[in-house]
Amino acid sequence: MEAGSVLYQAGEGSHGLWLFEDGRVSLITADGQAQQTLSGIIRVGDEALCGCTRLVKAETLTDCTGWMLPTEALQSVLRERPDIATRAANDLAALISGARPMSTPTAVPAGDPSAEPKAQTPPFRPARPAPKASVMSTIGWMLMLLVPPLVYLLCVDRNLSVQSSIFCSILSAMVLLWMFELVDEFVPPVLAMVAILFVGLAPTSVAMGGFSSPTLMTLLGIFALAAAVSTSGLSLRVLLWLLTRLPNRPVSHRNTFLGVGVMLSLVVSSQSSRLTLMMPAYRDCVENLRYVRQSRLMTALFISTMCGATMMAALVVTGKSSNMAGMALLQEEVREQYVGLKWLWGAGMAAVVLFAAHLLAMRWMVKGHTLEPPSTQSMRLQLQALGPMSGREKSAAAGFMFLMVGMLTQPLHQIQPPWLAGSVLVGLLMSGAMTRMDFQRRIEWTSIMLLLATDSVMRVMNYLGLQETLATTVGAVVGAAAGQPYLFVAKALLLTIVVRLVLQGSSGFLVSSVILLPLAANAELSPWCCIFLVALFSEVTLLPYQNQFVKQLALTGEFEGLDSGLYWRHVQLSNLARVVAGFASVPWWQWMGLT
Repeated sequence: MEAGSVLYQAGEGSHGLWLFEDGRVSLITADGQAQQTLSGIIRVGDEALCGCTRLVKAETLTDCTGWMLPTEALQSVLRERPDIATRAANDLAALISGARPMSTPTAVPAGDPSAEPKAQTPPFRPARPAPKASVMSTIGWMLMLLVPPLVYLLCVDRNLSVQSSIFCSILSAMVLLWMFELVDEFVPPVLAMVAILFVGLAPTSVAMGGFSSPTLMTLLGIFALAAAVSTSGLSLRVLLWLLTRLPNRPVSHRNTFLGVGVMLSLVVSSQSSRLTLMMPAYRDCVENLRYVRQSRLMTALFISTMCGATMMAALVVTGKSSNMAGMALLQEEVREQYVGLKWLWGAGMAAVVLFAAHLLAMRWMVKGHTLEPPSTQSMRLQLQALGPMSGREKSAAAGFMFLMVGMLTQPLHQIQPPWLAGSVLVGLLMSGAMTRMDFQRRIEWTSIMLLLATDSVMRVMNYLGLQETLATTVGAVVGAAAGQPYLFVAKALLLTIVVRLVLQGSSGFLVSSVILLPLAANAELSPWCCIFLVALFSEVTLLPYQNQFVKQLALTGEFEGLDSGLYWRHVQLSNLARVVAGFASVPWWQWMGLT
C-alpha cells in the first residue's frame, strides 16, 4: 500500500479489518483532526469487529505492507470468540477518546510522523509481590510457634473441653497469619478448615458447611454476573451513557458510584456482592477517564466505590446479612417494627454523620488536584464505537435486571436470593454470555474460598458451643450501665472492637449482641438500639485483616494502583465518624422515645 492511500472514510460501511506489519497509518476524525498515528505491527479498522460504520478516516503516511481481512471471514472467529469484539470496541473507544489503545503495539502522537515510536505496554494486571523476609514476618512466624500452644494450655486451664481448646488454638493461628500477612489472604481459613478436619473437631458436614450452604450459589451467581457485565462490555457502555448525561467532573464520578452503591444496598444484602457488582464499572472508569495510578483522585474514586458498597451496612436492615441474624435475637414484635424503613429512621442521625464525614473527607483529599477527562463529545463517539448491544451484553443486562427485581420483590414471591443468583448463573451459561474459559478465569475463585472457608470455621465454633461460653465469660467482665445510655454506647464500642480482633462476620456480631442485649435493658435503651450499635461498630477497622473487602480485593491486586497511605487515613477518619455517630444517636433516640 503506497503512502497517501485512503483505506476508508468516516461514515462508510465496515467491510474489513486491516493488518499491517510495517509502515505508519493516520486515523482522522470526520472534522479533520488527526486522532492518532499508528506504526509498526498494527491493526486498523476495528469497526469491522464491532459491527458499526467507520468512525474515523484511515490514511497511510508511508508505504505499508499488510492484508485486508473481509468481514465475512471474521464472522466464524467472532462466533467462537465474542470477547474479541468487546476488546476491539474498548480499544476503538480508547482511541477515539485520545487514550492509547491497549492492543496496539506502537503508537506515536498525531501529526508527528518522525516521532520515535514507543513500545506499547499491555494492560496492567497487578500481581502479589514475592514475599520478602522482614522483621515483622519473622516476629509473626515466631508467634505462630508460641501463641497457639499457649492458647491451648490457657483454655484447658479455664476448664474448656479438649475440642474447644484445640479449636481456639487453630483460631489463634488463623488470626496471626492474617495479622502479620504471612500468606495470601485466603490461605488461613483454608488451613484452619483442613486442620479441623484432620483433628476431627466436627463432622465434615459442619467443618465444610460453608461450601454446602446456599451462600455458595449466591457467590457463584454474583461473581459470574460481574464477570459477564465486565467482559461483554456492558459496564463500559452503561458508564459512558451515564457520563454523557452527568457533569463530566471527578466529583460527579465519585458521587455516581456512591449513589449506585446506596441504591444496591436496598436490594442486595451482601456487601461483598455489592462491591463485586460495582468493580467492573470502577475499572472501566479508571481506564477510560485518564485517572493516574496512585494519585489522590484515583484513590478518592476507589474510596467512593467502597463506601457506596459498605456505608449503608448498618443504616438499613438489608445492609448486611448479619443485621438479619441480629434481628433474630429480638422479640417478634420488635422485629416486625424494624424490618422496613423504621430501621433507617432510627439510624437517621448516624446516616447524617457518616455521609457528612465522607463528603468532607473527599473534599480534603482532592483539594488542589484536578483531572482533565475526555470531552463529552469524545465519550459520545466512544459510545458510538461500541455499536449496538451484542447478545452477550443483552444477556448480562437481563441477568442484572432479573436479580435486582427479584431481590426487590422478594417479600412477595418468597424466593430466596441464592436461588435467584443460581438462576442468573444458569441463564448466563445457557445463553453463552459466560463461556467455559470465562467461568475458569473470570470468577474470583480465591475470594469465594476466602468467604466460604471463613464461614465454615465459624460454623465449627457454633457447633462446639464457644459462642455461649464467650458471651457468658465476657458479659461478667463488662458489667452493667444502669440508666446511662452514653456509658452503654462506650461499652458497646469497646466490646465490639475487642471481639472483632478474633471473630469476624456474623459470629463476632452475634457474640457482641448476646453479651450487650441484657445490658441495653439495664441502660434503658430499646433492644434494637443495641443491635444497631453492634452493626455500626462492627464496621470499625483497626487492622487490615479485619476488613474482608481489603482481603478480597488484595487478591485481585486492586490496591496496587492506590495511594495506600491516603486510603488508610480515610479508614481511620471513617472509624472516628462511626464513633461520633454512635454517641450522636443517643439524643436522637431519646427524641424518638427509644430510651
